Amino acid sequence: MHFRIPQSSFLKLLQAVHGVVERKNTMRILECILVEADKEGLQILATDLDVGVKQRGDAEVLEPGAVCIPARKLLDITRLLPSESVDVNIKDGNRIELRCGASVFRINGLSKEEFPTLPQVEEAQKLSFPRNDLGDMIKRVVFAITNDDSRYALNGCLLTVCKGSLRMVASDGHRLALVEKKVDSLDPGSKNIEVIVPKKALGELQRLCADEEAENVEFARKDNQVVFQCGRRTLISRLLEGQFPNYERVIPKENVFGFEVSTEQLGAALKRVALLASEHSRAVRLAVAPGKVELSASTPEQGEAREELKVAYEGDRIHVGFNVRYLLDFVSAVGSDEVRLSLRDKDTQGLLTPVGLKNEDYRYVIMPMRLEESADEATS
Repeated sequence: MHFRIPQSSFLKLLQAVHGVVERKNTMRILECILVEADKEGLQILATDLDVGVKQRGDAEVLEPGAVCIPARKLLDITRLLPSESVDVNIKDGNRIELRCGASVFRINGLSKEEFPTLPQVEEAQKLSFPRNDLGDMIKRVVFAITNDDSRYALNGCLLTVCKGSLRMVASDGHRLALVEKKVDSLDPGSKNIEVIVPKKALGELQRLCADEEAENVEFARKDNQVVFQCGRRTLISRLLEGQFPNYERVIPKENVFGFEVSTEQLGAALKRVALLASEHSRAVRLAVAPGKVELSASTPEQGEAREELKVAYEGDRIHVGFNVRYLLDFVSAVGSDEVRLSLRDKDTQGLLTPVGLKNEDYRYVIMPMRLEESADEATS
């Protein structure tokens, strides 16, 4: 194998796949990427056996071939090379020689036969989603996926294709994010699909939607795996098995008290109040009363912060506590100028929704926190 490629192009290809590679793995081959040179240019593959990525790119191929190269070392080297042409050549079996300007590196690689095989999906099985819409949907749910490995079915996002719509749901048991969009390219009468995509794969899919320039992402399921393709990049992921919880039961139906507020003002106020929130609980209290909502947080060691926002609210007084990080995650992802918070009482989960967004259903449910009764609440 022998090829030449500009340093900036080579770096971009490596960065497109490096997120899949595990830094430390008992199998040395999984610390490598497979670099293949053929008449169409370069193809770079990476996998951890659960998630895999293929990325194609242009290069001057002088001799076709393939070899596995340690991913982290190759990325570190390429990042520091000058902005010149990089010459990559296999010497003596699987030993790779890399030249750029006055720099010469020789890296020990592995045979391509040791690299795991990634699945192929037939064209007829593919569905198509608009890339920008898919990226926006992932942004609205990915932060709600649990980091608790023991809650296996919640370690991913429930992706459902049904009646011409695409729906994504994620939860960590303390909050739930649901987003649904109508997709013109989907046939309302097509077969329903429901899969749980792992968090790591969803993160890679989000990068794919941001980096590639093709208009659509093609999606297909094959056995216990899914494939997403956009432009010259392909993402393959093993699906999570198990039953996703009945999320419809969590979404409150009787939160009759609510108000609308500027997303920017709410986010800024939450960030200020959070400065004196407990580092352990991250709790912030919302005291909702006619015409206003007061945000407050306190710790015995550091003190107290309060801030009041004017809102058009005429309902009952409600004092409720939420994790401020969960609120800020929603504010950062919502994408609307105003949001609505719907409440019932201090013990019922809150429902946050965007105001004014069309052609999209976005709901964010957040469980309340038990807080000590404040003096204001005791006298209200």
